[in-house]
Amino acid sequence: MTHEELEGNKLIAIYMGASITNIPGIQKPILYPVNGGNSIFLTRLKYHKSMDWLYPVYQKICNMMDSVTYETLDPYSKMLLEDKLDKIQNGLIDVDEVKTLFNKIVEWIKIYNEKVLENEK
Repeated sequence: MTHEELEGNKLIAIYMGASITNIPGIQKPILYPVNGGNSIFLTRLKYHKSMDWLYPVYQKICNMMDSVTYETLDPYSKMLLEDKLDKIQNGLIDVDEVKTLFNKIVEWIKIYNEKVLENEK
């Protein structure tokens, strides 16, 4: 797994509700919970290579976009997120390109974190 994939997996896992836990005596950080299941080492995440892991992220993004309004976000940022969502949906057409879809989802989450989460502070 490349450093870019590791960081993207971490970003997605946190977006999906996981938290990073460092346990004394264990050198690798653990994320808990992941995909509604058990704890997992950061290096074992599979968002970068599995549609089974990515699809729930896509569903959460769609649900999130339904709740984002112009009252909670400026029009430019909402348009930017909607544009990125369109690109994710286009990526779903070619399910053989998990890497492309992974990169689009990571890009969407980065913009979401920057535009929406910063706006909520």
